[in-house]
Amino acid sequence: MKYEYDRKPARDIVPGDMIFNVKTRRPVAVDTVFVESNGKLVIEDVTGNVTAFGRKELVLVAK
Repeated sequence: MKYEYDRKPARDIVPGDMIFNVKTRRPVAVDTVFVESNGKLVIEDVTGNVTAFGRKELVLVAK
């Protein structure tokens, strides 16, 4: 199945968004978003994968 993606700044990601997972090559739902003390945004998806992003980095979000 093909998915279409938009680019969205990491700071605009909220729980429930579907983001692209590079390991599975499929979209997964965001479970938790929090900010570390160094200013990095940490996004955890429902499968338990954790990824740190800069606030202005672009994330692929399923349309």
